[in-house]
Amino acid sequence: YSANLETANTLQENVNRYRVLISSLADGFSIIEVIFDIDQNPVDYLFVEINPAFEKHVHLKNILGKTMKELSPNHGQKWFETYGNIVFTGEAIRFEKYAKDLETWFDVYAFPIGSRKSRKVAVLCSDISQRKKTEEDLRQANETLESEVRKRTNELKEKNDLLQMVFDTVTQGIFLLRPVFGENYDIVDFTYVRVNKKVKRYYGMDNLVGK
Repeated sequence: YSANLETANTLQENVNRYRVLISSLADGFSIIEVIFDIDQNPVDYLFVEINPAFEKHVHLKNILGKTMKELSPNHGQKWFETYGNIVFTGEAIRFEKYAKDLETWFDVYAFPIGSRKSRKVAVLCSDISQRKKTEEDLRQANETLESEVRKRTNELKEKNDLLQMVFDTVTQGIFLLRPVFGENYDIVDFTYVRVNKKVKRYYGMDNLVGK
């Protein structure tokens, strides 16, 4: 009798520690029981246990003891299939997924609880909608910046081509030089930066630029 009482006390202490731990989590935690139809297709799940943070993350109230379809009839079938697959395979899974009915992005870690017959799955989840929005805003900003860079590059190329056309249509020889400085910072030479066709003909050279 004494040994049984000690075992019972130990189990109760462990349960208490478990409840304290789960209650202190910032992430939402729940234990769900997956509901299957007669053909063993997952069609819903029942909330068996939740922590205080869970309702905040999923934006639902009075969850405990209700099924997901009771709380949100339009919940996506893929969610049921994902948790049903965990029951069948016994394997944990982590994923990020958008719940259209809740208008929320979730980061989810789910793993089986007990035997396959229990059909129970533990779910740790957090609302990551703000992070996803930040990522999307950054992606759009990068796309906008890349578009502006491409636009600016094309504009500069057009202006450069226009400038070269003006250079080549005037009757005088025109060239643009960049000075080359020596050790004493005095000009010792010049480099051709741009030349027109007249200059090329004067020198009889097509590759003056850069020399």
